Amino acid sequence: MRFEIVHEFEIPLDALELAVLSPQLWEKLAVRLKNIEEIRQTTHELSDGVLDRVSGSYELKSGSGGMTKRVVTGNLELKVPRGLRELGERMIVSEVKKTFEAEAATLRDLATLS
Repeated sequence: MRFEIVHEFEIPLDALELAVLSPQLWEKLAVRLKNIEEIRQTTHELSDGVLDRVSGSYELKSGSGGMTKRVVTGNLELKVPRGLRELGERMIVSEVKKTFEAEAATLRDLATLS
């Protein structure tokens, strides 16, 4: 199952990039997501503003008027019987979306700190 999650921020690209790379991101995100466990990414590459990870890509795009768009894409494949696979994949993507919603709120907080 391919998925795409898009968030628009009223935050300039450079400020959002700093928030994404902030060492405080994990700490502040963990407060919003009580049952989250940090997993160290072993393969990633930053090229032309796109961060490719094992679970997909995470792209920040500059827009007009100081806006920034974040696009997270990925593929999810469960290796179980078809009926279970479709249901399981939808449930997992739903949880992934909740996590990225929490991350978006955390990034807004970090990027707008005075």
